[in-house]
Amino acid sequence: MSNGLAASRTDVSSPAARHSRLPAWMREPLLHFIVLGAVLFGADHIIAGRTDDPHTIIVDASVDLPARAAFRQEHGRDPNAEELLSLRRKWLDSEVLYREGIAMQLDKGDPAIRARVIFKVRDMIESGLGTPTFDEKTLRDWFEKNRAKYDQPGAPADFDKVGRAVLQDWIDATMAAKREAAVLAMEKRYTVKVTRGDSKVAAIGATPSVSE
Repeated sequence: MSNGLAASRTDVSSPAARHSRLPAWMREPLLHFIVLGAVLFGADHIIAGRTDDPHTIIVDASVDLPARAAFRQEHGRDPNAEELLSLRRKWLDSEVLYREGIAMQLDKGDPAIRARVIFKVRDMIESGLGTPTFDEKTLRDWFEKNRAKYDQPGAPADFDKVGRAVLQDWIDATMAAKREAAVLAMEKRYTVKVTRGDSKVAAIGATPSVSE
């Protein structure tokens, strides 16, 4: 009798027994899926929030790699643990100063910083464009549309003779058009307002706004 009672108690305390005692709605697989999804979403939100937090600084391989490379170029060897720690300390000091400067808006009104940022964005756009593809028909059509650039007085240009120059000019023009398109795509994120009376600026296509 005691054995049977013990067995009964063991069965009641088992995971399967506890699960069977839960209300039916708590045993639904869909509920488990929703709860798991909520947990994962919450964890992802916390991680993303920490990553985007301007007061969180992450020191990882992206910091070490250029520091190691610069040290190796200067000393002809990799830094040891102590030297690497010093390099990280210098990077961290610079990162803190940079963020504090941005927070205080010290970058505003500085033409040198403005030019540097513009250059970096243009370089980013350039690296993502890739070399345009072409065929002879494309080049010949472009040549005919821009023939005046190659013709000499009394001597019409021969495509077969100026083909290399045409190719380079076509690549330059095509890349310039792609860069301009990329900038215009970015521009769509902004509202451009042009003050009244500045007709030259209004010609860029922005909708003028009345400003007294």
